[in-house]
Amino acid sequence: MAFYITIDKIDEDPAAARYRFTSAERSGSFEIDKSTGNITLVNQMPDDDAGRHFERAAVKIMRAWKTGPLPEFAKWAS
Repeated sequence: MAFYITIDKIDEDPAAARYRFTSAERSGSFEIDKSTGNITLVNQMPDDDAGRHFERAAVKIMRAWKTGPLPEFAKWAS
């Protein structure tokens, strides 16, 4: 199964950043704690019951958190 997911920062404050992840016109959202890197699903993407899209989007942002500033935009393609 191929994945193409866009990930957009939708909000940020000193403690956390919130992202929307979108694939095939469906979207969900999550939040990353900027001090710990913990990621929390806020809104599940429709038809992503197994969390595969969320998992990939979260990994992409987690990697960015570990190496530097959080991006305004990212994508996952596989």
